[in-house]
Amino acid sequence: MSYFILSQTSNLNNILSTESISPAAFYEKRNAGFRSYEALSSEPLDYIRLYKSLPSLESANGDETLMAIEISEALATGVFEDDFSRAWTNETIYLSPTKDLSIHFRCKQELEAAFNGTRMSIETKFADRYKKRAKAQKQSSKSSQSSLSLFSIESPLELPENHSSRCTEERMAEFELVDRIKGALFCFCLGDQLAVPKEKKDEYVQYMQTLDDLVNSVTQVGALGQQERISYLESVLYGLALKNAQKEDRLVNLSGMFDLRANVDRLYRNAKITLPAGIEGDSLALDSFRSSLEERLRIAAGKKSKTLGRPTICEDGVLPYLSLHKMGPLADYLVNELVRSDHYAKAQKNIRYPFARECGKSIVPYFGDQWSNSHEREYVNKLLTHLNEYSAFDFEDACGIDDEKNFNVLKSLAFFCERESNKDLGEFYRFLLIKCGVTDFRLPFAIWGAVFGFSAIPKTLCDTLETHIEGETRKLANKAIQIVLSGRVA
Repeated sequence: MSYFILSQTSNLNNILSTESISPAAFYEKRNAGFRSYEALSSEPLDYIRLYKSLPSLESANGDETLMAIEISEALATGVFEDDFSRAWTNETIYLSPTKDLSIHFRCKQELEAAFNGTRMSIETKFADRYKKRAKAQKQSSKSSQSSLSLFSIESPLELPENHSSRCTEERMAEFELVDRIKGALFCFCLGDQLAVPKEKKDEYVQYMQTLDDLVNSVTQVGALGQQERISYLESVLYGLALKNAQKEDRLVNLSGMFDLRANVDRLYRNAKITLPAGIEGDSLALDSFRSSLEERLRIAAGKKSKTLGRPTICEDGVLPYLSLHKMGPLADYLVNELVRSDHYAKAQKNIRYPFARECGKSIVPYFGDQWSNSHEREYVNKLLTHLNEYSAFDFEDACGIDDEKNFNVLKSLAFFCERESNKDLGEFYRFLLIKCGVTDFRLPFAIWGAVFGFSAIPKTLCDTLETHIEGETRKLANKAIQIVLSGRVA
């Protein structure tokens, strides 16, 4: 059995940024994702109507362009029926672009317009995946729709006894918890995919630095050196692709003779870079251009031979517990602390000294009585002094910490807190690689995701996830969501 949820097409960016839909009143109160939602004039703000058949998508007055999200019955929680057998819920419904979901539009033009609108939002992720689950109605399908018009006069919702709105602080906290753990999961796996082979680190760093300079020059009037930078980027792409092609050829050609003449033109064409016209004043287009060239670097370098490791999810009481792959107990402890408690809000949304101080306090219980005399405490105190007083600080000075995994956790935290601009995951990625020499992004990315949540991940990075990695990550996220939902206190 399926349910259908009516919404205005203008809400598509909102819905895809968090991959969820909530009662309209929920949005202005939450602290993750979009905070505005175009409510339907015919439905109560505190509830979602769950239609049992596809309702009419025709607007009576032309003011609302409608779509219907079809979901599996299993995705809806807290469902109840009123005296007229109408189904409702006041819970958030979590979505993913799978066979359990379809999005219905009145016509092809409205479908295309809705998804074209997602291009302008950096937070709207996996739009192409969801578009594959979208359907435009044929003219002849009108008769198969429910005869109930959205604007038909119906009896108002009358709640059963002891049933009240759940747009409460507890539900807000639950939604934000899901957003943060999903953010940690997706960012960890994204950091795994973006990991740089150590033998290619220097080429990556120089390429990324040159690309950074090129992007900055685009916004500067009269900037020089653009063509030289483009030529250098093309030479790196060509060189890496050539090495990769030779390696692949040796696997299939027993003679060991690589035919350069047959491949050079193709490799050169693939390495060609063209700066799009009119990109100077379009920040989103500029971000997309940069991301596409970063992705081309990874493609030219060839796929990694194996993953560095995936996280796992288990149940800890009534909450999910994220275990990072071989990162050590302190890494698991810190990331789960960030997921379960909004330290970013406690730090007044300042990720430098206030946030580092909150994190320092949060890990004290992990060390217990050993904290006061530990080298980890010394490292954290030096970091706090640096962030508060702008004093010199050496990220690589372990202060005598003999546990390499503990040092990696604290160093990752220090990288994260170093710049306010690290609130942008793309900026953080480039800072880690170019300035810090990091090649394994899993832990620093997991910290970022646990702080800012899935809703904040930019599509320029998130949409590059390989299909099988995305699928594995969704399974973990769905498991975490089910643990959260099953652990609710009614």
